[in-house]
Amino acid sequence: MEDDAIVLNSLETGESDLIITLFCYNAGRISAIARGARNSKKRFVNKLEIFTRLHVDFKQKFSSSLAFLNEAELNNIYPFLRTNYPAYLAGNVIRELLLHSIRDAESDSNLFRLTLWALYQLDMRMAPRTVVALFFLRSFDLLGYRPELSCCTRCGAPASSRPVRFDLHSGGLICEVCNGGPLHPPLSGGSLNMLNMAQSMALEHLDRLKPNSLVINESLRLLYGFARHILQRDINSWNVFSAVMSKSR
Repeated sequence: MEDDAIVLNSLETGESDLIITLFCYNAGRISAIARGARNSKKRFVNKLEIFTRLHVDFKQKFSSSLAFLNEAELNNIYPFLRTNYPAYLAGNVIRELLLHSIRDAESDSNLFRLTLWALYQLDMRMAPRTVVALFFLRSFDLLGYRPELSCCTRCGAPASSRPVRFDLHSGGLICEVCNGGPLHPPLSGGSLNMLNMAQSMALEHLDRLKPNSLVINESLRLLYGFARHILQRDINSWNVFSAVMSKSR
């Protein structure tokens, strides 16, 4: 079988083999063994590193079984992403979210395209915090957890009509009235506007968004908290990413 793929993980096994986790356009997430890859002089040399985009040829007997990687043709190595530390850390956050959220053999071509968009934007030097925020927001939608950001989830009042906060359990906004008292602090209008625009924009236009630091910081706190709630676990790469980003501002 041939497919386009992104390398999400690589694990050494045996004397010279690698077990690769691939996110494929058609096949979804698969694990494949590359025989002799660590000693390869031709077939796999410098091709099976994380974030690499490939065209692969593999054989898999059952969708739940380990595949055998026959060939891998290099498509893009995203050189800036690999050599720029903040971009690399952002890529790791995205990679970890994918590893925890996509299941084996479940195809999701839209999520695959979103992942390619994120890797490309990081490689083109888009602000790493912005890429992570936009990836999180759009991936929640594709995974079936689209946050409600236009109105209060309890009374239906438009978000623009009164102060609101984001509630993790409902996956949406709660207004000051339904909250039963003042919000400390409420979600800012700038963040609401940016997040709503990002939800509705075509993927190819997302790079037009240029949120300021205050908006992106508030949005990231909201989206990271929601990601932890959805996954019911931490994203281990987040702390390093967050610490480095806070020093670079």
